[in-house]
Amino acid sequence: YMKESTKIKLFKAFELLYIKYNHNVELISVNELCNSCGVSRTTFYSYYATINEIFDEISEKILTVFNHLSDCILSYYIYKKKFDRKEIITELINIKTNQEFANYCFLDILFL
Repeated sequence: YMKESTKIKLFKAFELLYIKYNHNVELISVNELCNSCGVSRTTFYSYYATINEIFDEISEKILTVFNHLSDCILSYYIYKKKFDRKEIITELINIKTNQEFANYCFLDILFL
């Protein structure tokens, strides 16, 4: 079992490298990832065989969060009795462009 703090370090470092390399996972090396967050390669390899495995785990967690979030949004709009699709879509687009919200989704709720 890997401590959450180690996973968070790896996830944060992965996010920064993923952005640095314009979303090209193939350009991220295990060495660079580990060096950038202070996690040993041995520790990395005890949990992941490749960079793609950490990418898959992060992707799966994000999809789970967004599925949960979409359920919450739908419930909220039903509760508020807002059924105007245009208004709902406009609000959802604004959520997508909110960097603070994006950071929250990427890091803070990965362990739901």
